[in-house]
This record gives sequence, C-alpha cells and structure tokens, in this order.
Amino acid sequence: MPDKVIHEMISAYSIGCMDKENYINFKDYIDAGGELPYRELGEFQNLIAMIPLILELELPDIKLKDTVAKKLIGMQDEIKAKMKEKLTKATGMKTGSTQPPPTQQVKKANLTKEYITESFERSSQKKAEQKTVKPAVARTGSSWSLWIAFIVVVVLLLGTVFYFKSLNSSLNDDLTNLRSQITDLQDEISSNREFLSNYNSLIEFFSYKDIVVIDLSPADENSNAWGKLFIAYGQLKALLELNNVPALSPDESFQLWIVSKGVSYSLGIFKPAMNQRYFEIPQLPYLSKEELELARLTVEPRDGSEAPQGRTELFGVIAEQPTRRRR
Repeated sequence: MPDKVIHEMISAYSIGCMDKENYINFKDYIDAGGELPYRELGEFQNLIAMIPLILELELPDIKLKDTVAKKLIGMQDEIKAKMKEKLTKATGMKTGSTQPPPTQQVKKANLTKEYITESFERSSQKKAEQKTVKPAVARTGSSWSLWIAFIVVVVLLLGTVFYFKSLNSSLNDDLTNLRSQITDLQDEISSNREFLSNYNSLIEFFSYKDIVVIDLSPADENSNAWGKLFIAYGQLKALLELNNVPALSPDESFQLWIVSKGVSYSLGIFKPAMNQRYFEIPQLPYLSKEELELARLTVEPRDGSEAPQGRTELFGVIAEQPTRRRR
C-alpha cells in the first residue's frame, strides 16, 4: 500500500471519520503485518485529544436573540389565528352539536399556547446552539495552525538552548583539561629546571676523564649506611655520596677525611638534609695518588675538628692505583 494512502488513512482513523470500506482495508493491512508509522499516529491522536481545549465557544449577539424571539412570537400569533379559523369553520359545519363550555375552550387554548411556546423555545435554542458551534468549527483550522506553529517554535527554541548549553559545557570541559595539562607541563618544566640546577654540578663532574671511585662501608656492622667517594685527580675535585646515614643532633656534623702517610686531611664538613645524597668537594689538597691510603667519615662537632676525634661512621680503603676512565 502506498505511503500517501497510509498517511491519509491514519489521519482519518485518528479523527474517527473513516468509512467502513476503508476501515476494513486498513485493518487487513495491519493484520497482514504492514508497516505503520506509529509515531505519526500518536501525534494525530494527541492533537485530536486537544481539540476541546483549542475550540473557542462564541455566544450569539443579544440583538440576534431578540430578533429570533420576535419572529417566533409573530409565528405563534399567526398559528393561533389559523387554529381559531379552523375551529370556527368546524363549528359552523356541524349542526345540532352542543358547544363546550367556555372554560374548556380556554383550557384548550392555554394548553395549545403552552405547547407551541415550548416547541418554539426548543427550536430557537437548537438554532442558537448550532450558530454557536459553527463559528467554533470554522475556527478550528486556524487554531490548529497557530498551535502547530507555536509548538514548532517552542521545540526549536528548546533545541537551540540545549545545543548551546551542551556546546558551552563541552568547551568548559576542554578548557579545564587544557588548563590541567598546562599546569602539569609547568610543574614538569619546573621540576626539570630544579633537577638541572641541583645536578648540573654532578653532570659536569661525571664528564671528567679520570675518576676514581672509593666505596665507603659502615664501621658498625648493624648500620645500613653506605657511601661512595668520587675523586677526579686531574681537576683536584671530589664528589661524596651518602646513603642511609643516621640523623645528627644540631651540635653535630659529618667530616670527611683522607689519609696519606698516616696524616688525615679534611675534605669538608657535611650535614645532610632530607633527600640530599651528593656533596660537592670543590678543592682537594695536592697529594700524590700513590700515597693515598684511607678515606673516613667521622662524627664531629658542628664546626668540625682539626683532626678526627669522633666515631667513624664510614670508611674506605684505597687498595689499588686509580683506574683511568675514558669517555
């Protein structure tokens, strides 16, 4: 069945004005499993249900009502005159008949008058109702158009508002993500700069050609502390690495010593802060590499000592000649 015919049948079925033949064809089409646009059918049914709310009842003008009443009264008088004339003729034709008493004639006339009045009032009321309904029906088409246009405009406005609201929300989310990414990048750049600032000296130190590594072991077997001493003889510089060393009191500090021919030479005073592992020693005493014997890390007073006096925390024996490392 063509789509155009289906749409016309749906509109007629929704309004309730489908004739018997079309109704049978429509029912057979549905029973045969034909495709039916239920959405369009629902829209038609909703619109038909809204007709009582859309119609605007209009009352006739009072002058029109008075005119109709005057005409009905005039017609009533004419009917009375004709009835009297017929009664007079009928009475004259019958001879020897007795006339009813005047009281009965009055009663009959009154009953006739009441019946005629009631009939004309009903007739005038029906005509007034018909005239009242017709303008409403005439305005149904224009009212439908206005309501449909209003609904379309409201739907378009709501759709536009929803679209821009979703677009604004999406843009805000994207902006938030970009700001978060920018913050992360700034933090990463700051961390890299801090790393380069803190470890620039380490990078420079390990770029030297000749570096000797001395392992520092704990003097106490139960201690977890350890360290390394890196010596660059060519530049007379050193780098000290400390790990897991115990915390010191405010009046104490670590002091590094290097022993040559039984004499201890101070390489610096150190007090590690939290997460600090490397300590630069910018200047070494000029000593022969062959005469180096021992490296010691001792606990001394806060300002250090001229000779080792406190307990030894780490030590390392220089047993071999320095090994040359090339880049």
